[in-house]
Amino acid sequence: MLDEGNPTKQGCAKLMDEIGLDCGNLKVPRARDGCGLLLGAYVHGGTFGVTSLGKELRWTTLYLNKFLKERLKETMGENRAQDVHNQKGSRNFVMKIKRADKIYLESCGFPLPPPPAPVSDEVLETRPMLRATFFPQCVDELCGAGSSPTEDNDETWGEWGIYVEEEADGDMPAGLRKMCDSEGPGSEADLLWRTSQAVLGLSTNATYQEDVAECVDGWVGDEGCMTPRVAKLEPEYTPNIEELIRELVDTDTPLRHTHNVSPQEARHALDDWKGAISKELGVVEKGFRRSTVEEVKKLKQTHKVQELPAKLVYTIKPPSNEPTSAHEVVYAVQPPSVLVKLGLASDSERWILTHGMYGLRQSPRLWSEYRDSTIKEMRFVVEGEEWLLKQGDAEPNLWLLVKASDPSGEPGALVLIYVDDILLCGKMAHLRSVASKLSSTWKTTELEVLSESHGIRFLGCEILTTEAKDRFYLHQQPYIKEILRAHDVSETMRSPIQAPKHLVTFEAELDETKGDEAELKMAQRLCGELLWLAQRTRPDISFTVNAMGALISRAAPRCVAIGQRLLAYLQHTQEYALTIAPTTNDLVTFTDSSYAPEGKRSHSGIVVTWTGAPISWRATRTPYICLSTAESELTAAIEGLKMTMSLSAVLEELVGRELPIQLAIDNQSTIAIAKPNGSTSWRTRHLRVRSAFIREQVQAQKVVIKARYSLQTSSRRPFPVRGWKSS
Repeated sequence: MLDEGNPTKQGCAKLMDEIGLDCGNLKVPRARDGCGLLLGAYVHGGTFGVTSLGKELRWTTLYLNKFLKERLKETMGENRAQDVHNQKGSRNFVMKIKRADKIYLESCGFPLPPPPAPVSDEVLETRPMLRATFFPQCVDELCGAGSSPTEDNDETWGEWGIYVEEEADGDMPAGLRKMCDSEGPGSEADLLWRTSQAVLGLSTNATYQEDVAECVDGWVGDEGCMTPRVAKLEPEYTPNIEELIRELVDTDTPLRHTHNVSPQEARHALDDWKGAISKELGVVEKGFRRSTVEEVKKLKQTHKVQELPAKLVYTIKPPSNEPTSAHEVVYAVQPPSVLVKLGLASDSERWILTHGMYGLRQSPRLWSEYRDSTIKEMRFVVEGEEWLLKQGDAEPNLWLLVKASDPSGEPGALVLIYVDDILLCGKMAHLRSVASKLSSTWKTTELEVLSESHGIRFLGCEILTTEAKDRFYLHQQPYIKEILRAHDVSETMRSPIQAPKHLVTFEAELDETKGDEAELKMAQRLCGELLWLAQRTRPDISFTVNAMGALISRAAPRCVAIGQRLLAYLQHTQEYALTIAPTTNDLVTFTDSSYAPEGKRSHSGIVVTWTGAPISWRATRTPYICLSTAESELTAAIEGLKMTMSLSAVLEELVGRELPIQLAIDNQSTIAIAKPNGSTSWRTRHLRVRSAFIREQVQAQKVVIKARYSLQTSSRRPFPVRGWKSS
């Protein structure tokens, strides 16, 4: 058919009929009735390519593309644009439907119902046109299948969107910005809302007012486009990074926090970044080999090739090969344009990946498998004895250094690995042997040893100790200083409490505003930044941050207000530290609950301590409404026991023996229900099944219930004198 000349409408219809007869029902969920063809290119996340049917039916795809190209010549013109998914040199074509195209659209079966005649008390259109259009029962051309409209003629064929062209930024091509789409009015929602309120407020009884009211109900409903949604935030860039660096240099202050730098700001000082980019490229280049566009084309004939885009991520941080078979995917990366501009790569160059690279979806798994298999083969010699690292069963990221002759014996050191950050704990001879072996295998930084005069930093937490090394202090003061600086919190803005009691609730008031898009994003940002603190070193803000999380989409302005008060509290308490000081040998779980303080769900708090030091905590609401104080306390105890059993699996592997759990509850009714010979009153009979989990553990002598306890935060003074203490 291609040899016969240019494709025609009759040829397309014939081709689709043949495909429908030979291939049967081609199921495509996005097509009408679930049947259809998806031919051509696709974009999914950071990857793109050609659909599977586009590859299998390559001649069909070529025929249809040639037909569409011929039909679109009249409307293409010069309306070209480019977005982030375009390869270099390629363009999208933005076409406007003209009046002259109406005959062609009707010949293709596209519905164009005539507009209703104007009436004095109604407007022509009060809702998107697609809600009024439908597809006819029979489409004779370009399709081998028929279709029928829904009963209310409210069918939408696929998804749609309206885009506008943005201005070009320097040497970057013009991009497209979405105004609205089939999901809703998007950024135009506020304008449409105000307009609808004005229309509904008119004194007339025009018929279009009911139509507008129906649309407004859809916009403001639980699933409507006006409801604030939790959305993914883009990376937060530190503005004026050059000024920040200059200030650190002038004050001789060390950099203790990682900063993300905007690509636009980095381009203005590209020559200053060239040294760092060249150094990083030298490291990354170990994971690929340089190739050309021509070689990639040849590889596509024998391999499945996935072409990937690439970009540079600019950050400022504190100092501190097997052949592929024809069945494996070959990844060809197009170098970022910045590298071409700096002369570090050519325009026709492609990178064929030979190792996992940052940003590749498979990289975490590939690195984890390679790292673990390499560590298992390592051997260490300490004082004439051979040792090896045994991977933990309960926690695969925890490794125990044991004698090769007695792998089940007592470990001489512990190695905690998170991706490529490593923490070593043990005697100095063992640590230096492990560090030396790791450094000879991979390029690592110098071994930092924790001492009274020198702290270390691991996964964003600062670790300090005393001269006797009988206790440790964990804090995140550099991170606190950074978020205070980012939110422009003045030195005088201080508060001795986390937030006023009337602000910290989990439910929004009836007349409370949900907030606009800017307030929603700020609420997300504050909650995420403070959650990082609450989960690691600051249990004192855990409950307040949990309340912020419940208010993000319900009352974003109040969530922001709570976050601002918490920042003032952190300004006042930024020198607090979490003290890890062993005082006992017990594994104790403290649970408590406040019964329905807001009239609905109860609030609960859990703290797990080992050797007298807090190792995990949680402050949240109960997952359901409890009917009594005893039930809320029982629910908190069950959640606390589950959390402790998860931690005890790791701890028992460390100490080599079973650790009994002490469950500390301060409610006598709950204790009576949880014990095997406890209450059988008809009032609490419905809780016996729920408490059977605790009773089973008590009968197996794995859990002991304590009737009374006291949990104190006895000292809140600046470290390293004192810090948080639990007893």
